[in-house]
Amino acid sequence: MHSGNPLRTFPLRIATLVTLALATTSSSAWARGAPTPGAAADEDLEGVGARATGAGMVGVANPNDVGAMRLSMATVSLADRYELFVGGELGPDKHLGVHAGAADSQTGPVMIGLGYQRVSDAESLRLSERPGWQEIDEDFENPTVHQGVFAGVAYPFVPEKASVAVDARYDWYEADELSDAGAFNFGFSLAWRPATPFTLSAAIGNLLENDFRDTERQLRVGARWDAGTYFGLEGNALAPVRPTWDWKDVDWRLGANVGIAEFLALRAGYANDHTKSWVTGGLGLVSKSCDLDYGVRVRIDAPRHNVHVVDVRLRF
Repeated sequence: MHSGNPLRTFPLRIATLVTLALATTSSSAWARGAPTPGAAADEDLEGVGARATGAGMVGVANPNDVGAMRLSMATVSLADRYELFVGGELGPDKHLGVHAGAADSQTGPVMIGLGYQRVSDAESLRLSERPGWQEIDEDFENPTVHQGVFAGVAYPFVPEKASVAVDARYDWYEADELSDAGAFNFGFSLAWRPATPFTLSAAIGNLLENDFRDTERQLRVGARWDAGTYFGLEGNALAPVRPTWDWKDVDWRLGANVGIAEFLALRAGYANDHTKSWVTGGLGLVSKSCDLDYGVRVRIDAPRHNVHVVDVRLRF
């Protein structure tokens, strides 16, 4: 599965990944679509990049989508890769974001992944968060900047067949009308490929209980069928893990990708978070060393309330 001399190339890979993380952390231009302290809208979906966005926000069981490794790092480690990605997104409520990351499963027995994401927006405050003097029917914006760093290690104990991973994250936000806050959390994931076309994965995130806004312990499961290079179908279920768990709170996502030619892929899907639903679509321009992906998600009850995402991927 691995190529080259690990002792000679592994330090260089690690240095590259660390440099990327430090550079993105220091830049105020990076942004992402992650949970923010504003009112619940489609921006509170987990940022998973353009490829997953176009295919119904799926990615728990997709070994070919490093942009969605926050959903399950174990799944991404099933593929042999040294890959970098960077992207941006644009949406309502002055939503503006970019994200970046890297994954290396070529130079050692484990895969290392790093990422950074940042989003700025100006959603309206929830009623319970508005100042006492605020009229209920008055629009009250809360400009917010939310950032997060992510890192993890995955061990494919059966190369290209089975893997286990642990990941950690730190999120923080700054808001005009709310107190600034930050929180550390971690999670685990497992992935298994019982046969070449099929991939199964399960992950649990945010294991630490805290009062960080819009963060909850979540179980993610996914199943994927890849019928060769030109067709893939995936379904995901995301459920909150808490004493008052109710099946009505489960989020369902379904997505498909179809290869039109070696260089062109189309994607479509459906996603819901038990209160709102989206239809999604996208396309990808694919080559051996570089991909360009575009995805869009559109609120069914508010067609103009959509988010556009673009990613560039480099493979070495």
